[in-house]
Amino acid sequence: MQPLDHLSLNLFIVVCEEGTIARAGERAFMAPSAVSKRISDIEARFGTALLKRSKRGVEPTPAGLALLRHARGNHSMGAAGFSCDRDFDLRGLRGFFSGRLPGLSCQR
Repeated sequence: MQPLDHLSLNLFIVVCEEGTIARAGERAFMAPSAVSKRISDIEARFGTALLKRSKRGVEPTPAGLALLRHARGNHSMGAAGFSCDRDFDLRGLRGFFSGRLPGLSCQR
């Protein structure tokens, strides 16, 4: 499995910050359909919903919040030299996951 790319992580951050796919698309200079497809692909890769969708927009699920913290951490560190694979540690989400999100892990 290929590591999750930096663009996907950044796009996920933008979607969470903007609260809608349409505004995220504007900010990222992408069509909303392309943003939605990218997010759906990330969710399919991990096998879990990362965003709760409604008519009013999107908000991260508990798994999405864990990915958001991870993505922001990589973003603030400059992401150079980091990649993600299937064993991202989610111990911070006590009671929701047993410890790992199937689909993501980071390594330097």
